[in-house]
Amino acid sequence: MKKGLRTEYFLRVIFAGIIVIALCTPAYSSEVEEKHGKNTRRIAAKVNGNAIYAEQVDALAEKEIAAYRKYKPRKMTPEMIHKLRLKALKRAIENELLSQEIKKVTVPDIDRKLDEKLKEVKKEYPSEEHYKRRLSSWKMTEEDMRASLVDSVYFDEYLRKHGISNPEVPEKDIREYYKGNPRAFLREETVKVSHIMIKVEENAGAEEKGQARKKLEKIRSEIMKGKDFAESAKEHSQDGYAQKGGDLGFIQKGYMPREFEDAAFSLEKGQVSGIVETKHGYHIIKLIDRKPRGAAHYDEVKDFLKKYMQRQLEKEKLTAHISELRKGAKIEILMLDFEESENSS
Repeated sequence: MKKGLRTEYFLRVIFAGIIVIALCTPAYSSEVEEKHGKNTRRIAAKVNGNAIYAEQVDALAEKEIAAYRKYKPRKMTPEMIHKLRLKALKRAIENELLSQEIKKVTVPDIDRKLDEKLKEVKKEYPSEEHYKRRLSSWKMTEEDMRASLVDSVYFDEYLRKHGISNPEVPEKDIREYYKGNPRAFLREETVKVSHIMIKVEENAGAEEKGQARKKLEKIRSEIMKGKDFAESAKEHSQDGYAQKGGDLGFIQKGYMPREFEDAAFSLEKGQVSGIVETKHGYHIIKLIDRKPRGAAHYDEVKDFLKKYMQRQLEKEKLTAHISELRKGAKIEILMLDFEESENSS
């Protein structure tokens, strides 16, 4: 994630990925071209005099159209393309409006808040090793990651100053939502498990597989004699959950390899499985807890529900805030086929 437009990434988060742009060539007025050396840049719109260039819109097109077609593979009509382009232009304008306002924000304790934000990012990964591997795959250093979070800190501060972030949701509203949507809280049987895995490549030979199995058999033997399962996982497991003591949390059928699930769901609470082979290698599994099929209790979901309702309220507040920004802004639509639609909206 490289540093770019201040709000582009964060608006995607707030609006849950609804910025959609089409891969077609828009119509332009001959008056909306700007010379940059030998190159000519086409201007799609201006917001308080700041240009939104065609390539800013086009740069998002491939990913967004690919995502749209993945879930809605039917042929796109010209009318649908026009609607998506209009939505894209609207979002680009909103991004620019917010970007201009966020530039006015000051964050005096920026270093401390950056440290906190970086800790939040790391919590999303099972271990420090997993986090570092991801950085490496992005060809980023930790300093690069820290720098890329600057915009996030400013955006958070802007939302806070305008009373948009972390809105209060009364518990009575949470309970009413829970009672009014019973089907949303039905769940299949789930089990909480920990595991220890010794990796084996799918194309490994018999000797390599045999050595891996023997290693895990020895580990299991030590556990059955009293060694702590979590400590053994931290010491031996060869996956991203080792530092969590092998804790995979609650799982339900359909998310893990069939062999793993068959073993996990057949265990009694506190029981350790025999050696289980999957395409990833060899495992031993310990059942920590079990939740039967049925409706989740209110206490189990209230924290999740509160966060969900806060997010919905944040979106509503941000949408209303952007509407107010638009009222005081000078917005010029320079895509000829968008002038009437956008201005009327």
